[in-house]
Amino acid sequence: DAVDMLNDNYVLSAWRPLYSKIPVLGKIIIFFQSLFRKMIKFYIEPITEDQTDLNRNVVIFSNQVMNYIDEQKKKEQLYAEELAEMKNTISQLAEENKQLKEELEELQKHK
Repeated sequence: DAVDMLNDNYVLSAWRPLYSKIPVLGKIIIFFQSLFRKMIKFYIEPITEDQTDLNRNVVIFSNQVMNYIDEQKKKEQLYAEELAEMKNTISQLAEENKQLKEELEELQKHK
C-alpha cells in the first residue's frame, strides 16, 4: 500500500490553490498571498523540482525492492516445493532400501 501511495503522489507542486476563511478580507489576503508567491517563485520552484526528482528516485527504488522481494518469495516457494519433493523421494528410497536389505537377509539365510 505504501509503495502504491508513493507511485501516485511523488510529484510535489509548489503552487496549491489559495483560499481564505475570512469572509470580508479574504480577497485581499488571497491577493497578497499570490503577490508573495510570485516574489518567491524563483526560490521555491527549483526546490520543489529537486524534491520531485528525489521522490521519483525513491519510488523507482521502492518498486525495484518490491519486485526483488516478490521474486525472492517465488524462488522460496519453488525451493520449498523442490525440498518437499526431495524429502518424498528420500523417504521412498529409504523404504526401498529397507525392503532390499530384508530381501538380502532372507537370501543369505537360505544359502
